[in-house]
Amino acid sequence: MRIARYAFRSDLLHEVVAFKIPNLRVSPTFVTDVLVEAWRAAGLKGLELQEVWPQPAKRRI
Repeated sequence: MRIARYAFRSDLLHEVVAFKIPNLRVSPTFVTDVLVEAWRAAGLKGLELQEVWPQPAKRRI
């Protein structure tokens, strides 16, 4: 299955920092801004992040 565009319910993500889509056999790991900010604040390296929602303006983080 190919997903052309992701849409998530923000009301269900308020306490979540990372999740996968259980209906997909192979799901990417999605993270929220909470995890991204903590990752950057800690000065960690080696993680490639790509914004998928809300729809990005063709920008990579």
